[in-house]
Amino acid sequence: MPKIQAPAKAVPLYQEPGDFEPFQIQAQELCDQGFTVVDLGHDRIAALAERIKADLGESFDLVAWRAQGGEGDLRLQDAWRNSSAVRELALLPELQQLLRCCWGREPFAFQTLNFPVGTQQHIHSDAVHFHTEPPGFMCGIWVALEPIHPHAGPLEYLPGSHRLPYLQCRDVGVLQQPGVTPDQRIFHNRWTEAEHRYGLERQQFTPQLGQALIWSANLIHGGSAVIDPARTRWSQVTHYFFEGCRYYTPLLSDWPDGAVAWRQPLNIARDNSPAEVDR
Repeated sequence: MPKIQAPAKAVPLYQEPGDFEPFQIQAQELCDQGFTVVDLGHDRIAALAERIKADLGESFDLVAWRAQGGEGDLRLQDAWRNSSAVRELALLPELQQLLRCCWGREPFAFQTLNFPVGTQQHIHSDAVHFHTEPPGFMCGIWVALEPIHPHAGPLEYLPGSHRLPYLQCRDVGVLQQPGVTPDQRIFHNRWTEAEHRYGLERQQFTPQLGQALIWSANLIHGGSAVIDPARTRWSQVTHYFFEGCRYYTPLLSDWPDGAVAWRQPLNIARDNSPAEVDR
């Protein structure tokens, strides 16, 4: 007889008690803190980092960035299309295995971001940009492509903030209007207020080369100030969805009572093929 598949959970699996071996610690940390840290191996990531820097280095004008005092956000989106090393890092099998185990659904990478320096980005939740129905089936993985110095503008995050309610535009009094494209600044005050109201403490991620931070969909995070613009902060972020969901952009939606900006995300492993979407 064919094996009967259990129905997919409506919440990420790590939110419930269970056997997550060999990722029991990571599942517990995701549940308690909203993030976990893993070591992908110095030598292997060093080799990938060298290739990524060679592929992408000419895309960034660090001289101009430093001449402007480190102002501006240098990033390259979806470099996996042109760099096999970026794509390889996004699709590391052990990361796929960890996500599959902790979320209980099949993950797929849909976007990469590469950075040569700190972003100095305001704290935010990725869930206003990428969200799912049912909620929670999105995550990000940030990989250090060199040792990150505290003066280089390290990634920062607020442990426990993943438990806050997901935000929609209606929560801050914004409705979609023709010709107007909201950006995440409409939520900045709400995130800052939550930080102080709930006593959330910022932590900085100053990893060694090859360490990675995996965060759940609603973890508030950002980029700390760059104290020394002479320092680089080479890193790669990959965003993942999980199969069997509907995907949308809250920032461009009047969820749940109005128009919704549904997504058909790409699946990097399938070379530009849209992921299957449950309509």
